[in-house]
Amino acid sequence: MIIAVTGGREVTPSPESLERLAAIYTETSATLVRIGDARGVDTAVREFCEARGIPHEVWFARWNALGRQRAGFARNEAMLRGTPMLGDELAADVDLTSSGPASLLVTWPGGNGTADCRRAAKSLGIRIAVPETPSPIAVVDVFASLPPIDAVALFGGRRVVCLDVETDAR
Repeated sequence: MIIAVTGGREVTPSPESLERLAAIYTETSATLVRIGDARGVDTAVREFCEARGIPHEVWFARWNALGRQRAGFARNEAMLRGTPMLGDELAADVDLTSSGPASLLVTWPGGNGTADCRRAAKSLGIRIAVPETPSPIAVVDVFASLPPIDAVALFGGRRVVCLDVETDAR
């Protein structure tokens, strides 16, 4: 199982939410975490994975080739799909150690890029976990044919809050 991560450049994940990411990784028998190359959440998760020895890939946006309006969005969708294609161009700077789509998107708060990544995950049938919310944890299962995650067991008996992915309304 592959976990993709998204979140804002101005967001610093709490230590507790990073521990929840580690728990998700362990409890789902994940093999890899995919992250972008931005400051904020991407950098914090990369550093956390490096410190914990969690296998991870950094997916780079092709800012020069695709421009500010497309590069981040294209990278996010490619990261979810597990394909080295960004827009119409092969991302030669992505050194893939694994292939295949992500099964779960772990998302922190963010801006337009984060929202777009969540929309793309929903359209691709990828489940979404939100480890840092006003409530202890939120897991959204957006693809009924995938085996459900046992959220109560996965998160140590914490209360589970389901969010509507399109509106974030509880």
